[in-house]
Amino acid sequence: MRVLQNIVFGVIVAAMAGVTVHQGLYAIIKTAEQEQMTMTARLSDNR
Repeated sequence: MRVLQNIVFGVIVAAMAGVTVHQGLYAIIKTAEQEQMTMTARLSDNR
């Protein structure tokens, strides 16, 4: 019974960690996209 609790706890922690990592990557990608758009806008302004 104790082992089952540990497994469930491990799965929950892993799921939470996975969500955190996913959110972090998503935020990084979004920021990179925004920076790229700003760079493109600046380049078109210079023309």
